[in-house]
Amino acid sequence: MLRSFVSVVVLVLFVSAAAAAERSLTHIDLPPITPAAQKIALDGKRDPWKAASSYSFNPLAGLIKPGGNADIEKLLSSPVSVDFKTCYDTDALYVYVAWRDLQPGRNRTAAGDAEHWAEGGEGFELHVRTDRTLHLACWPVAAGRRLAVLARYDDQPAWRDVAATVTAVAAMGGEEAPFVQELRIPWSTITAAGKLPADGKIELGADFIWNALPGRLLDGVREARRDSFGACRGVDACFLTARASLIAGGYLANPADWGELVFGQAVGKGAGTLGVPVTSADGSTSLTEMAVPRAKASPAVDGTLAGWEASAFQSIGYLQSLWGPRYTGRVAAQYDDDNLYLAVHFSSFGPMSNKMAENTQQGFGGGDALQVRLSNGTKKIHLCGWYDSAARRAALTCDPNNLPNPFLLQQGAKEAFCADADGHGYIQEIAVPWKLLFGKVPKAGQRLRATFQTWWADLTPRFSLHAKTMLQRQGALEVAYAMPADGQLTLGLFDPQGGLLRWLVHDEFRVAGDHRDPWDGLDQWHRPLPAGDYRLKAAYHAPLTAQYKMTLCNPGNPPWPTPDDRGDWLSDEADPQAVVTDGRWVFLGAPGCELGYSVIGLDETGQRRWGIRVPFNPRSVCLTLDGDCLYVLYYGPELTDTSRVYGENNVISRAILMCLDKRTGRRRETLRRPLLRKQAAGPRRGHGQADRGRDPGCSAGRVVPAR
Repeated sequence: MLRSFVSVVVLVLFVSAAAAAERSLTHIDLPPITPAAQKIALDGKRDPWKAASSYSFNPLAGLIKPGGNADIEKLLSSPVSVDFKTCYDTDALYVYVAWRDLQPGRNRTAAGDAEHWAEGGEGFELHVRTDRTLHLACWPVAAGRRLAVLARYDDQPAWRDVAATVTAVAAMGGEEAPFVQELRIPWSTITAAGKLPADGKIELGADFIWNALPGRLLDGVREARRDSFGACRGVDACFLTARASLIAGGYLANPADWGELVFGQAVGKGAGTLGVPVTSADGSTSLTEMAVPRAKASPAVDGTLAGWEASAFQSIGYLQSLWGPRYTGRVAAQYDDDNLYLAVHFSSFGPMSNKMAENTQQGFGGGDALQVRLSNGTKKIHLCGWYDSAARRAALTCDPNNLPNPFLLQQGAKEAFCADADGHGYIQEIAVPWKLLFGKVPKAGQRLRATFQTWWADLTPRFSLHAKTMLQRQGALEVAYAMPADGQLTLGLFDPQGGLLRWLVHDEFRVAGDHRDPWDGLDQWHRPLPAGDYRLKAAYHAPLTAQYKMTLCNPGNPPWPTPDDRGDWLSDEADPQAVVTDGRWVFLGAPGCELGYSVIGLDETGQRRWGIRVPFNPRSVCLTLDGDCLYVLYYGPELTDTSRVYGENNVISRAILMCLDKRTGRRRETLRRPLLRKQAAGPRRGHGQADRGRDPGCSAGRVVPAR
């Protein structure tokens, strides 16, 4: 029997485990939200939510190395997580959060102090953007027996108590869900219109804080990310773009996607959109054109912004509708006959931080950084400037193929940093000689294609999710059926002759009992069906499970990553090329990897004891031992252009030397360099093929030590 009804829709945030662990903000691609079979009751029980597929958000998922931190190692063995779901009906939005945490349900913040809820322990803040943005903070009080819930809208600073309209339930659960939060948020509280969003669009942000991941462990988490992934990237956004949609475009390789720098143009002068911000619906800002005035006097480049006019700065903002000033800054440019000058004042949660050494030329993989891409139509220069936190010095490099020497500070460029007094921002100033860029100063009125990719280390214990999604149109009809037992269900609608008309449920989990699923009255070709008698046919079974049998081509014990860093094996992208032994242990090397390891140390039993990854992909690797030191030499050809074809005149050699402790795999503080003969760069015989029999320690006469 088919009857009209009001449906309930369940939204499940699906999170890629590796992506979740790599950054503090994870963007999620969600399909249209589909109707659910059951309504949700706020009773702290998990059963009403079982019909929806559930995905656990673990902020450390994918980490395979603890970065030398004992607390992180414990968390990798017993990870924290949340199960986060939302659903809605015509009256309200429902939220369900099940926590796995150290001391779940504990937060020291007073019930009315939403401004500081994140400082007291476990809790979450929900951001919902429709025709306005609702920010709702929810954290446990009274030892987890109650929930504090306060809200504010858009960029308003004042929080208000919404206990009269928002229903919140806290429950201490069992082993499967130690602590549960459930909320009912009326649409009248969420939207300015007081009802479901008319266009069906919803943008969600959610910040989670675990007691097991306090602020003091953030640096350890970033070290674990670098050890596990070879990088600990921050959150990035593009500024100076051809379109507002490219602000979240990541690496923009095509100059057609960039904006333009207009030289000799005073800020705020001229026609068109010059200097006028382009803002997207989520509050992100960019420019299509940016004025670069001629400097009245050469800036000092000392981190104080001396010689810069405040009116010259343009606002950088990313996802401000959801996260306000979290990812913001100001940028300006000017020039003279000698240099291009850039200045950026970044906002931040903590002091500037970047884990990458200058000689990696990978500052964008370490945290706070500024990438600048420039093109005059025939030549492209990609710059990256950052503060090397370990060496406590500025770093400014270009892509390896842009210049013969990629280290610009050795060639007359300048860079300076200065942290804000309150620790929540910093200034970065750069001066790059024109002789290093395009050989001559631009003429007044000349335009250069350019874009900025800004990076925030985001040193906050908030681990955040971001999703843009749609509410799928609800069907006006429903079909009723009873599930004999919990299991996977496939349900079809058939005509009296047994012909399939429409799959209504396709391999989805349902709990035992009565259910009602929506139907829009259409067949599988989206044609309306006439009134009549139809049949339901179903197949159900227990959820499928997998049992591990074996792994091919991986002799690791076990052949997958483990928190103690002894599982898995060598590279996933290159064959072994080097081997050396000290009589007890054996050391293997492969030239690069995406997953797995580039160099590993094996003990007397053949058990892998350590492994390293590198943020570059050379063609060849050599190993040698000297006492307790294992030397690793990466080398190979690199193109000096973008042709992707290795020829006689467009190839140089690059060598990177590393010194490791042979028992731990950790880099040695003091690097003793073997004597290497210099060699001029020469042609290669094929794509990526190094010359055999030649001394590898060259890069047009340069050896780059990697400490």
